[in-house]
Formats: sequence, structure tokens, C-alpha cells
Amino acid sequence: MIETLARKLNEKSKEQMELHHQNLNLQETLKRVANCSAPCPQDWIWHGENCYLFSSGSFNWEKSQEKCLSLDAKLLKINSTADLDFIQQAISYSSFPFWMGLSRRNPSYPWLWEDGSPLMPH
Repeated sequence: MIETLARKLNEKSKEQMELHHQNLNLQETLKRVANCSAPCPQDWIWHGENCYLFSSGSFNWEKSQEKCLSLDAKLLKINSTADLDFIQQAISYSSFPFWMGLSRRNPSYPWLWEDGSPLMPH
């Protein structure tokens, strides 16, 4: 009986040592991962090659554009059907309206994106 208890104690000690080593390895991995930077700032959403911020702030178009510039960002520009699909899905979960970077200075002028490129139908 004592031999059985000693064997079980030895097995449990080995298990505990193995778990201790696994814990140390996980802690090291966690430290490495924590030092990696995320592709987007906190509260932004990564999609494709871009970061998106759906703000709850209530601004007009000009103030929204200024806010984006202060964040080193631009108002939304839809370049592809994949972008459009992503935006449609994202806004279906949001109760906040949003602005995009499309405007025209005069009703007789064409629609232009913030970067000056024209709106192209797909």
C-alpha cells in the first residue's frame, strides 16, 4: 500500500512539474503576443487592408472630415464590391448613422471622393 501511494505521489509530482513547464511556456508566449501591435487602433475594425472606425459622435459632414483628419484618417471611400458588402454588413449591426467621403460642391458638379477621384459605377 505504501508503495502504491509513493508511486501515485511520484506520478502526481511529475504531472505538476509538466503543468508548471506548460504554464511557463504559455506565459512567455503571452508576453511575446502582448508586445505585437495590432493592425488597427483600439475600437477600430480591421477589414481587408483598412481600419474602420464607426463613431457614435454626432457631427456634420465637415466636422466628421475634420475628426478623421485629426485621427490621421479619411472618411469612408468604397473602392470595391467587397468594401460595399463589408459596410452594408457593418451598418446592419449599428444604430449610428455615418458619413462617407463623397461630395459635390454644386448640384451641377460630379460626385467626387475626398481624394478627388470621381464616383465610378460598378
